[in-house]
Amino acid sequence: MLGLDESQFETDRQDPSILKKIESDSKEGRSIGVTGIPTIFMNGKRVKNRNIKSLKDMIEREQKKAADK
Repeated sequence: MLGLDESQFETDRQDPSILKKIESDSKEGRSIGVTGIPTIFMNGKRVKNRNIKSLKDMIEREQKKAADK
């Protein structure tokens, strides 16, 4: 159980300021290529291969690049 206050969630879900923020975030996501959740970006690049080995390798490459600077 998540412990979600369902009544408060429903109230918040209808709040115009929250709906505006959701729409703004959705629009921004679409503009940078987010087509689903979760979408992972690393140093501004969209990660398409999200298996653990690929992510680990990508992190290590990025760390090496940063260390070489």
